Amino acid sequence: MYHYGLVDRFVWLGQGQMVVHNTKGKGVEHTSLSEFAAGHPIELVSVPQYWSADTILRRAKGQIGQPYDLFAANCEHFVNWVVTGVKKSDQLSFGVTAAVLIGCLALVVIASSEA
Repeated sequence: MYHYGLVDRFVWLGQGQMVVHNTKGKGVEHTSLSEFAAGHPIELVSVPQYWSADTILRRAKGQIGQPYDLFAANCEHFVNWVVTGVKKSDQLSFGVTAAVLIGCLALVVIASSEA
């Protein structure tokens, strides 16, 4: 699982590079890159942009304080919406699909053991 955030292209004096991200328990916030990474390695990925960098950053900062919701507003939903205008989470879709498949497999195993 990955934690997604949007790197603020400006370096804030005394704080260095900043990231806007959505975190469980805190919601959308603007934090330092080191706080965002929380000791884990990070990977910077460039994605196609539908708007200018200023517009994207303004959209992201406009969401500060909005709550986190695993199924409707997680970190991946947030970044995808800010960059493309579409809320989506491939990680969540994969997890739900895997859970459904495992559930179906369990039902098949139970049904075959009762036969």
